[in-house]
Amino acid sequence: MMMHAVARTAGAVTLSADERLILWGMRTWIAGTHAEIPVSELLARTFATVGAELAVPTLDSVMALLHAARLQGFHHPWCRCMSDEERLLLDILALHQRGEDGAALFLTRMLLSRSAARLLGASLHALATALLVCGVRLSDGRGRTAKAATMPPAVWAPSTATLH
Repeated sequence: MMMHAVARTAGAVTLSADERLILWGMRTWIAGTHAEIPVSELLARTFATVGAELAVPTLDSVMALLHAARLQGFHHPWCRCMSDEERLLLDILALHQRGEDGAALFLTRMLLSRSAARLLGASLHALATALLVCGVRLSDGRGRTAKAATMPPAVWAPSTATLH
């Protein structure tokens, strides 16, 4: 199986192999977009190593929506840290996989405006389902969210949070 640089990062120590794959996929998609380099084949080949290549088109759609919504906070694929936005996205996907769609929408609202969160919520649910069908299961994320919840909101809320 291909080793991802994310596996060696300090911020990703608590992530499972499946979560590192998703984080790497999101980061690689953003890096490819910024560099104007197509990465779909690379993503498909890498996800195929765990039998999840069928989830790549859904990942592509979700990332295109996140990019269009101007969500910031994605690090370079080899970065040694993990942003609040990246943590929240992994938590959102894990919540959707467990059927906790209300909680997932709540976290999505921390990243995006109300209308963008509603539009993107269905796509995030679809990605979580596609990953689950392919056997990619995200941990419950409670450790990441619980740790963040003990910090003051100004510290752990992503810089792109919209508060109303």
